[in-house]
Amino acid sequence: MKRYSIAMVAACPFPVNYGSPAAIRELSETLAEMGHDVHVVTYPFGEDLPVGGARVHRVQHWRKSAELQVGPSKDKPLLDFLLLCKLCQVIREHKIDII
Repeated sequence: MKRYSIAMVAACPFPVNYGSPAAIRELSETLAEMGHDVHVVTYPFGEDLPVGGARVHRVQHWRKSAELQVGPSKDKPLLDFLLLCKLCQVIREHKIDII
């Protein structure tokens, strides 16, 4: 089987043990176990949970007191822009095959 370099984008707190972030964590762990080079690009928030063989790349905090709540937020457009910038950096540095 061919080994791919994969970037997964988690526009949410990551890792956490519920919902979409949990599914992203499980998928990234499974892909890493299969021998793929997995990179998860995410917000600066999340729990201290293991993510198997995947590497987690976080955008920087832009304010010390920032907390992300579920649902709409005035901070999400900035976080998404920072996420895009971080994704572009990961694509260049790790020669990503699949996003």
